[in-house]
Amino acid sequence: MTDTYAYDAFGTLRSRTGTTANEFTFTGEQTDPAGLQYLRARYYDPSIGRFWTRDPFSGTIADPMSLNRYVYGSNNPVMVDDPWGLCSKWPPNKWGDCPHKAAEKAVGVVQGAGRRVVEVVKDLGATLAGCDWRRMTGGLVLSAAGTGLVAIGVGAGAIVVGSKGAAAPSTGGTSLLLTLHSVSVAGAVAGVGFIAITQGIDVMTDACPSKE
Repeated sequence: MTDTYAYDAFGTLRSRTGTTANEFTFTGEQTDPAGLQYLRARYYDPSIGRFWTRDPFSGTIADPMSLNRYVYGSNNPVMVDDPWGLCSKWPPNKWGDCPHKAAEKAVGVVQGAGRRVVEVVKDLGATLAGCDWRRMTGGLVLSAAGTGLVAIGVGAGAIVVGSKGAAAPSTGGTSLLLTLHSVSVAGAVAGVGFIAITQGIDVMTDACPSKE
């Protein structure tokens, strides 16, 4: 060992032995000739125990010390340090993502999604602005009526088939014909419903001008 260093809690050099040139001092971080430590995101001044610039993270009420955006190591440098210039870490010198960096990423994702929603709503508004609302309403009513017919037809067919299965077995020709007839009628009702839905959608589509 050629050199030793003694610092106060915030990194001010109190004493030293040896004369070896060394710019990596307190917590092993690089110190410039002015005495400022380069901590990636920001410069730290050990003589005042504060960063020169504000933390880009505004802090959280759950961690009151984070609300002071110039403080180093949560004002507890004996227990933690701040190698990124963005957040205090425990144990010291253990690198990793700062919690607020993850939060900022999440905020960015939410903001991006919000902007996309706004764009979609604007596009939708621009599309609907020139629509013929009477035709739109008529097409919507037609599609809704068609949906109802489909439900009635499918439901009626299911009831007929279910009733036939629940009844006593019968091979009578009349009974079988009545069942087939009822199911056919139910299927026809459902078919008309599907046609109405399709026509209603066509009416609503034609009621709005094309973007092309």
